[in-house]
Amino acid sequence: MIKTKKAVSLVEILAAALILSFVVGGLISAFLGVRRYIRHAKERATAANLSRSHLRTLLSQVRNDSWNSGGLSAGTSQSLPTGSEDWSDIDNIDYEGANTQYQVSHIAGQDYRQVNITIEYPD
Repeated sequence: MIKTKKAVSLVEILAAALILSFVVGGLISAFLGVRRYIRHAKERATAANLSRSHLRTLLSQVRNDSWNSGGLSAGTSQSLPTGSEDWSDIDNIDYEGANTQYQVSHIAGQDYRQVNITIEYPD
């Protein structure tokens, strides 16, 4: 009876290393994708909170004597004021500038105003 040596060949080691590298590469790619998604979700949540904050500021301007003048008059389009909050560096993102503004429009047939707030941030 002939005994054969059972050993791992170089080809088997290379094949195992290749499979392992694909698995590790896939896991790293998945973690990076989740990290990007979480960052984007955090930016959107911050922008929504800043919008709510500014709407609260505008709500204080809703008065009968200034309804057709000031910051809530129909056709107003201007950059968001920073107020007491520091918008310039929240989570290392600059939410200030030309891409952060609000627009007021009149709703036809009603004495209502619609306020659209735009907050853009880098992707």
